[in-house]
Amino acid sequence: MARYRSGWLAATTALALAGAASVATAAAPASAAAATSAQRGITPGGAGGFLGLGLGSMSYVEPQYRSDTLSYIYVQAGWRFNAQLALDGRVGTDLPGDCGCGYYYSDPYSPRVRSLYGLYLRGTVPLSTHLEAYGLAGYASLQLDAVPGLAAYGSAAHSASFGVGLGWTLLDRGAIDLELMPRMAQGEGWRADALNLGFRWQF
Repeated sequence: MARYRSGWLAATTALALAGAASVATAAAPASAAAATSAQRGITPGGAGGFLGLGLGSMSYVEPQYRSDTLSYIYVQAGWRFNAQLALDGRVGTDLPGDCGCGYYYSDPYSPRVRSLYGLYLRGTVPLSTHLEAYGLAGYASLQLDAVPGLAAYGSAAHSASFGVGLGWTLLDRGAIDLELMPRMAQGEGWRADALNLGFRWQF
């Protein structure tokens, strides 16, 4: 540690950031988490807020049927209590498009994500200076637009929701998140899973 500290004292600000990345790669996970927080410009321990925007692909699943992809957009906002734990809230709605599939009728239909709300606890494990894995566990509300003759699409699901993801830090404070939600929401006799890709900005 004395060798690293002397390097920090001798380096300029730019070299100090590069040195922090090197120390994080070689040091223990706790040291890596601290270096990551410093690079991101947030307070020691990782505390700070974040905002994000993302795109999602959702599949509707029920017995003997699975729809094509339903696309949606979401915004997120949250607070990171420390480097390991955060509160993550999300609001979403549909993107224009047709799933291009049929149910038990000959005519095609176009279900869409009318609204999506979620509130999660986000647990994070740093893997390297720029890469982290995280898990999401919380509660979600999903409403799909009603389609004539398909009453199930007119009802909302309010249920537990969970997922896992990987985050890649960019531009000191920015991050790209890729996450799998094996249960986005679950209704009576059906469930929805999703794959999300988003950008998150920490402050």
